[in-house]
Amino acid sequence: MRQLSATQADDLYELVSERRGRSLIITSKRAPSDWYLLFPNPIVFESLPDRLINTSH
Repeated sequence: MRQLSATQADDLYELVSERRGRSLIITSKRAPSDWYLLFPNPIVFESLPDRLINTSH
């Protein structure tokens, strides 16, 4: 499993943050529990699902 670079992780977080309240579709072959290993900064990862779940339907 390849870890995201710090820039890639920050870009994904920024994308999700900017789309808050608007449509966003994310697909993955990995279980959400496996996402933790992809992020070099655990703080970024911890806040990402929170932003996704709070506005999801």
